Amino acid sequence: MLSLNDVYPIGSIYITTTEDTVVKVQNKLGGTWEQIEDRFLLGAGSTYLANTTGGSSDAVVVSHAHTGTTDSAGAHTHNAWTAFRGSCGANDAYLDGSACGSSAIERGGRISSAGNHYHTFTTSYVGVDGTGKNMPPYITVYMYKRTA
Repeated sequence: MLSLNDVYPIGSIYITTTEDTVVKVQNKLGGTWEQIEDRFLLGAGSTYLANTTGGSSDAVVVSHAHTGTTDSAGAHTHNAWTAFRGSCGANDAYLDGSACGSSAIERGGRISSAGNHYHTFTTSYVGVDGTGKNMPPYITVYMYKRTA
């Protein structure tokens, strides 16, 4: 006949979807148990050693933007064109900020050199309100660890 130590040696985890208290588990199985609450179980290995804890219940990529400064390219100029620009290069833009088009009529030209200078920028906001977004699909269970 199997003993408690054969089935649930100290350090074992008992998992159930039935709501039990620690006292009920101890009465049902014997031994001493502690409830594991509000945690995911992760398979132990060389990266995550057995019986360690970590993580965050609110780790998310929240809505944010980035700012920065470009490197100086020395003294340089930029091209600026009206909405009638034909083809344009990677550093060209219309005066109204719209994308380069394919119209054959050009209006605009090169902006004067501002000498050796940098540019600053801010990206658009990305991300979402992250409450609960970093949790993988799950099923909740009651978990108990045998301690004695």
